[in-house]
Amino acid sequence: MAMNSIVQRPRGILLDFGGVIVSTRKRETWVQEVAAEISQLIDGALPLERIEADVRAGETAAKLVRNALARPARAPEFTHTGYILDFVAAEWPEHLRRQIAEHASHLCYLTGLRSEEREMRRGTRELLEWCRAEGIAVGIASNALSGRVHREWNRDHGLSGFFRAEVYSDEAGIRKPDARFLWRAAEAIGVPISQCWYVGDHLDRDVLCGKRAGAASAVLMPAPNAEKRPFATEVEPDLTVADPAELLSVLQGLPARGAKTAATSAATSSAPETSAPETSAPETATQVAAPTSAATISKTRTAETAERVAAARQLRRQAENAVLRVEEYLRGAFRGNMHVEYKEGVHDQVTEHDRASEKILIDALLAQCPTASIIGEEYGMIEGSGPVTFYLDPIDGTSNFVQGIAFFCASVGVAYDGEICAGAILDPMARNLFSADSEAAYLNDAVLRTPQALPAGRATLITGYPTVKDLKIDGEAALQRQAQLIQNFSSVRRVGSGALSLCHVAAGWTDSALGASVNAWDIAAGMQIVRMAGGTYQPLWYGEPEPGTADQDALGYLAWGPGGNYPVLEQVAAQIRAAR
Repeated sequence: MAMNSIVQRPRGILLDFGGVIVSTRKRETWVQEVAAEISQLIDGALPLERIEADVRAGETAAKLVRNALARPARAPEFTHTGYILDFVAAEWPEHLRRQIAEHASHLCYLTGLRSEEREMRRGTRELLEWCRAEGIAVGIASNALSGRVHREWNRDHGLSGFFRAEVYSDEAGIRKPDARFLWRAAEAIGVPISQCWYVGDHLDRDVLCGKRAGAASAVLMPAPNAEKRPFATEVEPDLTVADPAELLSVLQGLPARGAKTAATSAATSSAPETSAPETSAPETATQVAAPTSAATISKTRTAETAERVAAARQLRRQAENAVLRVEEYLRGAFRGNMHVEYKEGVHDQVTEHDRASEKILIDALLAQCPTASIIGEEYGMIEGSGPVTFYLDPIDGTSNFVQGIAFFCASVGVAYDGEICAGAILDPMARNLFSADSEAAYLNDAVLRTPQALPAGRATLITGYPTVKDLKIDGEAALQRQAQLIQNFSSVRRVGSGALSLCHVAAGWTDSALGASVNAWDIAAGMQIVRMAGGTYQPLWYGEPEPGTADQDALGYLAWGPGGNYPVLEQVAAQIRAAR
């Protein structure tokens, strides 16, 4: 056992799964078992030997990519669909690729389940029982092809109740050694990362990730029979132990956090006092006060309890995890061959990628919040038993996506007891992740604050008005209103994605936005992002709404940055409302 200057117990411990909680070994027949399942799903359209070869080649290729991802600071995880289509079925006929994509999550689960035998490591249960007795929060932070396999193993072996949270890379959309992964896990167990130990079985993914994230200690627990890594990692663990039993012995020999030791007494006597609070992740932008321009939310914010604020923060992370899971899938599908269908005429397009992306989102969200309801553009309503509702738009801006125009996004809005409290929107081509909870808005984990909007004569307006629906309803008046807007604003743009347009308002990249004939899944996340960034979002009602109707149910919207004063925009909105 090697140990470097550790003087007290942590408040939280984050554990890897494979190599730490369990030891693993490959099963000899897993390839044949997975290939047989695939063969049934595609009705025997390919020789079984070909499928077995592709399953084996896919695993090898994915392993090489994962090894390479141990170097960059940002490390995306494969989506289930991406793993199956890019690594297993990469050279299959397109109709078979579409057919097998529908079963991607099931096949990743089956691969994870059948590929390895798992055995609990010595001292695991004793370690978890001791941590519970001592009040040390424990969570799992593990790379996984299918986190569902690990969750079920923990449940079946009576371990689930010991963990405050289980965070898996396929659900988070990022993987170790990306520091954001451990930040999210620390937040999930409610302990700042600076007061957590991270325990893993590899230098290049686990110890490196712990160091990058700022964990109190990065602990190496080498796995038996671990494969040799293809390159060296110049990082040293703070502690090396053989197994959970030895880790428990180390912890029992340390004083509880806050207890005085010679080392801590000397350190605290010479250190200046500070009252700065610790956070689960390093601050990436200056913390800002709650926005004051959104009058419609002030009454709800003052009534929110600490519990609801914490719930909104967790739901934001769940929404972020979900949209990040579709990032690589959408990037890979963009400007590729796709099958386009039409819902209600040539202006309302849908592709197989809309449906596949929504399934990815649904799987990710229900894995994190099983009792939630879901309202999605492609698959409609999935009714749950809990207070949470997710609003999903898997590709907002499908027409742009089809035409190869890089302005589209995946959007997840979150309501708690009917009120929007969080959301996340991913622009996969720009790799921008916008999100918000009930405290702030964020752009790529940095607090987002909307700058002052320009006056109308210099301002930019993004609007999809009039749509074909609007022209049918409003006729020539719609074109007259469009002319008013063009004359009043310096620039008017039709960009094809309401959700992403709202993000651009929040970021200050455009000054204002007007939307009409929208659905709740189009705007549920964007409205929260605008408001929490300090902008104004106003629902545009068609007629008088029923008392208690939620803002996300309005069929239109207005949005602008702080200081925006656009009377012509409001006049046009009033005309639209009066005409409906």
